Amino acid sequence: MTGELPRPAYLSPSAADTFESCPQKWYAKYVMKVPDPAGPEAEVGTLAHSVLEALAAFPPGERTSVAALAIANDQWSGVDRDQRRLAWGHVVRALRNLEVTHGDVLSAEEVLEVSIGGVPFKGIIDRADELPSGAARILDYKGLAVDTPLPTPTGWTTMGAVDVGDELLGAD
Repeated sequence: MTGELPRPAYLSPSAADTFESCPQKWYAKYVMKVPDPAGPEAEVGTLAHSVLEALAAFPPGERTSVAALAIANDQWSGVDRDQRRLAWGHVVRALRNLEVTHGDVLSAEEVLEVSIGGVPFKGIIDRADELPSGAARILDYKGLAVDTPLPTPTGWTTMGAVDVGDELLGAD
């Protein structure tokens, strides 16, 4: 139809955040398909993800900082020293805060597509693990440190103390 704007094929959490912060940027990125400018932050994130993805292929007992460093040294040859340092900081935080060293990896970089109320959503799950108890755990490599304070309706807690079903206060 004339005058109708093209619609993106799906929404994602990133797209929703972009729309909430700047509808014009959302339109440029998701409708007009203007790519984000490459920048050091994106490059550092990509470097850190590459190590964590490769580390996921190791058995749980072998997912160590020593193994991660060996992967980083193999993958990051020729990368700027400052970017290596920043990316390594992300890897170390993930190893310490996200328990990427435990659990059997069920999948990594899994694309998830769902429809909620007729609206299609798409996202990528960094990693899904099966814990010894049989429960599943979803990891996002940009997770918060376990001592990060979080507000609840009854006071403060930390990221490490949050459990499924707990209520947290957010911007919305």
